[in-house]
Amino acid sequence: MCLKWKMDNWKVMYIPSVDNNVKSNQPAISRVLWIYDDNVFFLGDNCIILHKLGQCKRFFGPHIEMDINFVNDSYLGKYMDIGRNNPNFSNLTGLPLLDVDYDRYDEIICVSTDETALVSVLQQKYPGPEVHPPKFTVYSFSRAVFFKRQNLRSPVFPFYEALFKYADGLIDQPYELYISPDERIWGDRWLEANGIKKNEQLYVIVDNASSREKLLRLDAYYNLLIHLLEPEHTKLLIFDETSMGKEAFYKELLDKKYFGRLIFSKGLKLREDLCLISSEYVKMVFGPCTGLLHCASGIYNHLIKNGLVTAAPALIVYTGPWDAYFWWNASPLVDCLILKKSAGEKVLLTLNTLRDYEKKDFTDRLDCSDYTADMIAGFIESKMSILATHHENCDQY
Repeated sequence: MCLKWKMDNWKVMYIPSVDNNVKSNQPAISRVLWIYDDNVFFLGDNCIILHKLGQCKRFFGPHIEMDINFVNDSYLGKYMDIGRNNPNFSNLTGLPLLDVDYDRYDEIICVSTDETALVSVLQQKYPGPEVHPPKFTVYSFSRAVFFKRQNLRSPVFPFYEALFKYADGLIDQPYELYISPDERIWGDRWLEANGIKKNEQLYVIVDNASSREKLLRLDAYYNLLIHLLEPEHTKLLIFDETSMGKEAFYKELLDKKYFGRLIFSKGLKLREDLCLISSEYVKMVFGPCTGLLHCASGIYNHLIKNGLVTAAPALIVYTGPWDAYFWWNASPLVDCLILKKSAGEKVLLTLNTLRDYEKKDFTDRLDCSDYTADMIAGFIESKMSILATHHENCDQY
C-alpha cells in the first residue's frame, strides 16, 4: 500500500507508507539517510543538532549504516567541519537532492525548513507505483529539529513519532564535537609556531556574536583584557576567521606591552580554529552566548568522556535576558554567567547554582551591557584558582 499526498499545484505523489515499517514481511532496516536542508546557518545550533541526530543511530541498532546529506552548499564546509569524525555517520555528503541515490536506503528522514523541495525531486524520480516504485519510507523530523524557527513551512511527510520519543530522552545529555588526538597535536604545533611557549597559558577570547546585545560594553571588555594580560605568562587567542582586520583594532586598543601577547588566528578554516580550542595550552575559553562556545563545550565533553584529557579548561559564557537554560543546561563543563538585580544590587550567578524553576525563569535577567569587568574578573580568578587546585591534586596521584 502507498500513501498519497495531494497539495495545491502538485500532482499526486506515491511513496511508501509509514505502515510499511510495521509489516511482518518488511525487510530489516540496514541503511538510513538524513536529508538536512536549512536555509540559514547557526554554528551553535548545528553543533548540537548534528550530535543529537548522530545519537539517533542507537534507535535503529548498532549495525545499520546512517548517512547525512547536506543540501545547502553555501554552508557545506562548515557542516563538514562540525560533523567530521562523528562515529555515528558512515558518510557526510553535500549532493543536490536530484543527485542523491535514494534507492540505496531503507529509510529517508527529512529535516528541512521546506520539505516541498524533496517532494518535487521524489515526484520526478518516482512518478507513480507502476514505474520504478520506491522501496524506502520517507519520514519528517523537521518540526522536532526546527521547532523554534519562524520560517518553518508545514511539513509534508508523516512525522516520525517513534524516533521523536527516543530522541526526546536524549535532550539533556551533553553533546560532543569529535576532535581527534592528531588534531589536538596540530593545534599545539600551530600555537607554538605562532608564539606560545611551554611555560605560558593561553586564554581563548571570543569577541563576536550574532548581535551586539550579546556583547559586553567596550569599556568593560577593555578593562577585562587588561586584567587578563597582567600576568606576563598569559597570552590571548583572538579569532579573525574572515580576516576582517581585528589585529589593527587591538593594536589601536591596547598598549604595546599587552598587544604583543595576543595571538591572532586569521583566515583559518572552522575546523582548524576548533583544533586550536582543543589544544593542551588552552586554560580558558571565554565569550558570549555564541557558536564557538557551544563548540568548545562539545569538544571538551568528548575529550573528557573518552579519557583524552583529565580536566577541561575553564569554559565561561556570559548571557543576557534570554533562555540560558535551553542553550546551556546540557553543557555540564560550562559556567554560564547570569546577571540579576537583588535588593537594588547587581548579582552575578551561574546557571548551575540556580534551582530548577529559577533556571527557566529569565524574566529578571539583566543585559550583557550591565556586566562590569570587576565582576567577571573576580569570577575568572576564583575559577582558575579552583582548577589549579584540582590539577595539583591530580598531579599527586
